[in-house]
Amino acid sequence: MLYDKKWEQKPEVEPESWRSVLLNAATYIRGHGWCQGSLQDPSGRVCLWGAIALATKCQDTPANSLAKTKIIEWIGGSIVKWNDDPNQTERNVINTLEAVARKGE
Repeated sequence: MLYDKKWEQKPEVEPESWRSVLLNAATYIRGHGWCQGSLQDPSGRVCLWGAIALATKCQDTPANSLAKTKIIEWIGGSIVKWNDDPNQTERNVINTLEAVARKGE
């Protein structure tokens, strides 16, 4: 089998593409609503994880992975636990997505 050194290289993530994922996720929640306890409920509302998935058309891309990593770093733990906390609000989820997109380094 042929071997190509390029196969070892990790794909480059455009510096701003992960930010776009988060901003698109915030926009999706703003338009469809937010939920807890599932990726998407029957009415179309989504959790934070579901919004990121839908913002990237459910593709596991480098930008998608980096967006999730940035959120995890910002909130200090599990996206699912943070989203499903009984004290969590839709407004806070949207604000967090936008804050990480704008300020996350």
